Amino acid sequence: KNNITYLDTSISYGNCEERISKLAGNRFSIITKSRNVKSSEELTASISSSLSSLNSERVHGFLFHNADNLIDNHELWNILIKLKNDKKVASIGYSVYDTSQIDYLLEKGFIPDIIQVPYSLLDRKFERYFSKLKKLGSEIHVRSVFLQGLYFMNSKRLPQKLVPLEKYLDCINSICRKFGISIGELALNFVYNNKHIDKVIIGVDS
Repeated sequence: KNNITYLDTSISYGNCEERISKLAGNRFSIITKSRNVKSSEELTASISSSLSSLNSERVHGFLFHNADNLIDNHELWNILIKLKNDKKVASIGYSVYDTSQIDYLLEKGFIPDIIQVPYSLLDRKFERYFSKLKKLGSEIHVRSVFLQGLYFMNSKRLPQKLVPLEKYLDCINSICRKFGISIGELALNFVYNNKHIDKVIIGVDS
């Protein structure tokens, strides 16, 4: 009803793929991700297992859950290219966690159809890559838009390692009060209105 037509999952999320298959049918475009793999055989097995669990011969996207797997073994990219050529997947790519990964992968010519990155009000380290990625034809999917729930925490009761962020959270909450919006609205619309971002990933617990 709200035009949410994509589901992002992974073989690493327990029995999530199997449950999506039973509940979602063919109503959604599925993007799934590999388990941690070290060889072509392990990657091929991961792909086959995902397709079986999803009860499908084809998915919209297949990504490396851990981009380091590709960094450590360049030959794995050929497996995904074959997967795409065999029309078992429409788009291939990887999920990254730090800028050194994307620097390396783009330099080596591993241009993703889809790249998944963390991005939010207080985590904008990948922002400088957005324009380049769009010129390369990549779709940018962002996750952790609420910074793992940090924005909803009481700034006076933060774990010790997060105390340095207190002043920034207070500033964000001040903006929300001034304009009469929730912190969820501010955080979500910050990424939603970025012209370079194609999809915003929202996590669910069940």
